[in-house]
Amino acid sequence: SKTWISNLDHASFFVTFASVDPSTRHRGVSAFAVPTDTPALQVRPFRDKLGFRAICTGDLVLDGVRLGKEHLLGEEGNGFAVAMTAVEKGRLAVASRAVGLAQACLDDAAAYARERVVFGNPIGDYQMTQRKRADMAVRIEAARALVERCATAMDDGHRARLEASMAKMYASDVAQFAATEAVQVLGAYGVSGDLRLGRMYRDAKVFQIVEGTNEIHRVLIAEYVLGRRKEGR
Repeated sequence: SKTWISNLDHASFFVTFASVDPSTRHRGVSAFAVPTDTPALQVRPFRDKLGFRAICTGDLVLDGVRLGKEHLLGEEGNGFAVAMTAVEKGRLAVASRAVGLAQACLDDAAAYARERVVFGNPIGDYQMTQRKRADMAVRIEAARALVERCATAMDDGHRARLEASMAKMYASDVAQFAATEAVQVLGAYGVSGDLRLGRMYRDAKVFQIVEGTNEIHRVLIAEYVLGRRKEGR
């Protein structure tokens, strides 16, 4: 079984991996395409979760599923290579979405700061809120630069493993930071169900978890810095 599988309600097939000899570790793994109408395949969507409510996720259970050679993806024993083709692209996608969410949080906070008047002045005139917006803006631009660097490396044909880890880790941290600061600027309105900011605040946390937790990416980045991993190009 595998949990937290995305788009369970729309998929026509799932990609899974299996090995006939665990002693070969990743060198013996094969990739398979499993149609959703395969007998003994069970799909169990989660009904509620924090953030990313628009995407259906849940459990995929294979209990006695039998597949033939026609379901094999690539060569037998080459499944690990199949899996790795999607890793960096998934991390870049998360980083890109995180930048977009962070920018939206800044936009909402800036708009509110221009409109909300306290003691005769918009709160955007006060240094405390100015500092928040400045910190958000600088971090967002830095995250955007990392995302663009990673995307450029991939366009040039590189796997960009280091770039993907940096972009995913930093951009998702910035999204969490921007969402937290934006909610603080809006005050009670930041948690109102009538505004999108509360949803973005919940979604931001998920970016730090999916496609490898940020703790994992910090370990990977440190290993590149220490020379324990190759650059990945």
